[in-house]
Amino acid sequence: MLSVLNAGFLPWLFAISIPVVIHLLTRRTRRRLNLPTVRFLQKSLANQSQFWRWRHLVTLLLRTLAIAALVFAFLKPSWLSAFAATSGEKAGIVIVVDDSASMEYSASGVSTFSRAKEQVREILDGLHDGDKANIVFGGAQPTLATEAPTADHTALAQALQSSQVTEERADAAGAVNIAIEQLSKTNATAQKLYLVSDFQRTNWGSVRFDSVPASTHVLFVDVGAEHRENLGLTSLRLRPATPRVGETATVQAEVFNSSDSSRTVPVDLKLSDGRHFTDRVTVGAYSSGNVSFPLTFDKAERIELTATLPDDNLAADNVRRAVVDLRQMATVVLLTDEDVDAPTSAAFYLSRALHPDPSSNAGFRVITVHPTQLNNPQLKSADAVIVCNTPSMPQVQYEALARYVTGGGSLVWMLYGDRVQEELAGFGARLPKAEPLPLKLQSLANISGQAKGFVSLAEARSESRMLKAFSGSGAALTAPKFFKFWITSEVDQRGEQLLRFEDGTAAAVHTGEGSGNLLLLNMSPAPSYSDLARQDIFVPLLHEFLKGIVNRDAGQREANPGGPAATTIAPTKAAVLAQDPDGKPIIATMDKPTGSVVIEKTGKSGFYHVLAGGEEAASIAVNPSADESDLRSIDPRELESKRQKQVAYLAAAGGNGANLSDLQHGLELWPYLLVLALVMLLLEQVVRRVGFRRSAKADGRAS
Repeated sequence: MLSVLNAGFLPWLFAISIPVVIHLLTRRTRRRLNLPTVRFLQKSLANQSQFWRWRHLVTLLLRTLAIAALVFAFLKPSWLSAFAATSGEKAGIVIVVDDSASMEYSASGVSTFSRAKEQVREILDGLHDGDKANIVFGGAQPTLATEAPTADHTALAQALQSSQVTEERADAAGAVNIAIEQLSKTNATAQKLYLVSDFQRTNWGSVRFDSVPASTHVLFVDVGAEHRENLGLTSLRLRPATPRVGETATVQAEVFNSSDSSRTVPVDLKLSDGRHFTDRVTVGAYSSGNVSFPLTFDKAERIELTATLPDDNLAADNVRRAVVDLRQMATVVLLTDEDVDAPTSAAFYLSRALHPDPSSNAGFRVITVHPTQLNNPQLKSADAVIVCNTPSMPQVQYEALARYVTGGGSLVWMLYGDRVQEELAGFGARLPKAEPLPLKLQSLANISGQAKGFVSLAEARSESRMLKAFSGSGAALTAPKFFKFWITSEVDQRGEQLLRFEDGTAAAVHTGEGSGNLLLLNMSPAPSYSDLARQDIFVPLLHEFLKGIVNRDAGQREANPGGPAATTIAPTKAAVLAQDPDGKPIIATMDKPTGSVVIEKTGKSGFYHVLAGGEEAASIAVNPSADESDLRSIDPRELESKRQKQVAYLAAAGGNGANLSDLQHGLELWPYLLVLALVMLLLEQVVRRVGFRRSAKADGRAS
């Protein structure tokens, strides 16, 4: 779309007629010549006349173009994109600003977020009176500059000025959805969506733009530097996750190298008890490397671990934290419809096997929950969940359990009960299609009155971490007698078959689901199903199973800035308070029957402390999301391609792309027109000289 600034110069376009008039007035008149050697002279005149005619036409065209270019230059025309507002048009504008941790990346003293704010200020400066606009800050929980789109652009500028980069992971999809909702509230026919970000692939790669109206103009403003390198700590795991006093544990720090060359970096580990360790790790391009620190804990105390990397251009991911509390037991939620005090139930034996000695902190802390009463605080604070005979399980709880395990939780499902086939199918339907259950239940086998009346365990995967403790203890594993068990399908190749019955049926199968672990146990300690509860191996086998799946990926279920954080303390009637890393009080809620404490939103990374009756009861480590360490970006044109046949543009402040000002205000054409006029005049002189020399040569031949 073309726009002119000095429309008063339009009448000067009539000056284009001047070269035409001159051309008409100076045309040569024809003359008849009667000279000797007519044949040669006529040929020369014919050639000269033809060239003369073409030269005059070319000269006329060049002069006309030169004058037209000069006149248009004084008109000051601009080429307008869809983002350049036309006079009188009231637009609705929403700007999504990425304020996630990766935007803290600083090169040459200027952070990516600072460039983003400069671009947003330019957008706000280009708004016209009456335009309704709003800003969406796209952190872990996107927020708005104002409650609704406003024509008060000063308020938006003030909100932008006070905004700061966070340590959160960007919820790009959520921010876009909120922006679409805000655009609909502007009630403007011309709607424009600005997306200002470094377009980190881990945040933007899965964002869909199907819900963006086809008439909405979308502008991707890329403020990321063209080349960014980073080293970041992406996890700090403790194995075993719940070590005992005197037991050797391993702290494993994972480093991600977001650069195109191999890097060697030192990793420091400091403990709150004063110990300090240092080691180095070499990490390949765009890959992870691990460094391990063996530790022994001599006292039952809570210790805070802090791992650090040397300073670089992104400080947010150079520190990672973890908490080791040797005074607390791992928490297991026992989900069951059975009476845990009834000696005929499996839940009775499970609850006692998990915590054999109520007077000590050995074993696991057991919270028995009815399926209809399961809630999010219980799941958030659970180290593992055991499902044992739950015919009353509501459908919504299948969803909750699927989210729990795919989000990094550890789930044990006892294949026991009259409706377990239906229960397991309901749970499996909520799992990702790419990660289905590793087996299906076919029929319940009851062999108590057949032949010898029982089957035994015949095969164990001793190399598994869950069964290493029983290597060489074949007799102990084969001692239990099983009267009832489920006939299953063949175990899928995704599943790890830990134990097998004599007839080949799977007895214990482990598989990964999302970031978590699922263990299917085709065995029940109920007396009607087996004599497992009376065998010495029952308690250690159950403990090793739980320790194995809890330890496997314990570091993945961690709290991140902008999200919730949870822990478990001993049930108490005292007032429970929480403090952020700066010691400021923050809101926390406690489920008194279970001792689950939840901080609904954490603002920054660091150690959060829970106090009960004024005494420190627990610590929670909050770390930046590992996704923020990978600085590779997605080309916004890939996102644009998702809006087929729709209007989208790309500008860039830190890389390649159009200039935001050109898209916002239009590209001024007058400098190019002046150059064009000069070129036309120069060409006109060239044509005249070539024509003169050609005429002179023709005259010489004629003479």
